[in-house]
Amino acid sequence: DAVARAPGVVVRPASRSREDDPFAVLDRFHVAISAVTMIGGTALLLALMVIRAEERRETVGILRLVGISRRTLLASVAVEGVLIAALGAVFGIVIAVASEGLVNRIFQSRYDTALVFVRVTPSIALRSIAIAAPLGILAGIAASWTLLRRDILSIIRR
Repeated sequence: DAVARAPGVVVRPASRSREDDPFAVLDRFHVAISAVTMIGGTALLLALMVIRAEERRETVGILRLVGISRRTLLASVAVEGVLIAALGAVFGIVIAVASEGLVNRIFQSRYDTALVFVRVTPSIALRSIAIAAPLGILAGIAASWTLLRRDILSIIRR
């Protein structure tokens, strides 16, 4: 024990506990902002998917008259939702990576520091795609479910 061998020496742990971490508040703030952003993005994606479903009302009605099942149409909408959400996530990642240096330079010059304010890592990029894909599926299915559960004649407005 260092305290017993050298009187007057104070031993403290090198790592902080989570309660003592001054960046814990900042971390919770980032989580809150990301949650609000995800909720807003999901609402926007759902609204876009509802608009697309209503635009395709007659096409869906014709496909149903031809004999394509609701399950097949729902699967195609789910695939479309995944593609739209994944492309949106990739687009967001490209914008984040492209603007990363600019944001860092602005804040570093503003606060006269060498701190890195924004860093887009591969794990962050993959996590954003992993979150976006299921949300895209859910938004696509939710938007199309009301259209696909109607009878064929009401879909084609006859």
